Amino acid sequence: MASEKLSAEYRVFHKDIGDWDANIEVYGPNPSTSRGRMSSRLTCGDKWLVSDYQADSGFSGHGMWTWDPAKKQYVGVWADNMMTFLAPGEGEWDPSTRTMTFRYEANVGGKTMRWRQTTTTVDDNTLVFRSFVPEDAPKEMMKVTYRRRATLPSSRWS
Repeated sequence: MASEKLSAEYRVFHKDIGDWDANIEVYGPNPSTSRGRMSSRLTCGDKWLVSDYQADSGFSGHGMWTWDPAKKQYVGVWADNMMTFLAPGEGEWDPSTRTMTFRYEANVGGKTMRWRQTTTTVDDNTLVFRSFVPEDAPKEMMKVTYRRRATLPSSRWS
């Protein structure tokens, strides 16, 4: 299916395609900073955004998101090397603030854990991700600023 035939809900993901450098700030009792890299692409008829993330700290993760027309919202899953469970989430896109907000819920050790994540598209080359744990926390526990990596022009010699 050609991208131009997809609804606007699916086309929201086009802004996220590419390779990104990440500057990570973790807040709380043990604040830290680190760097990482994310690579995002569309797959499955351009209906799914798949992102792979690797930090210099050794943290790595993998996410998949799409639009669910039956639910009339975005859905997705996240998994990483710090989790032993799959984290499903549901989200919404706010075009006025250019912010995607996802709420996740998972059973962790017999207890329900809920958290919220926002990704704001600042411009074509900058994304700001924030994670709030618990879901209704007024301040983020983590902030990641992504900057798009420059792509080299293709060459017939490569």
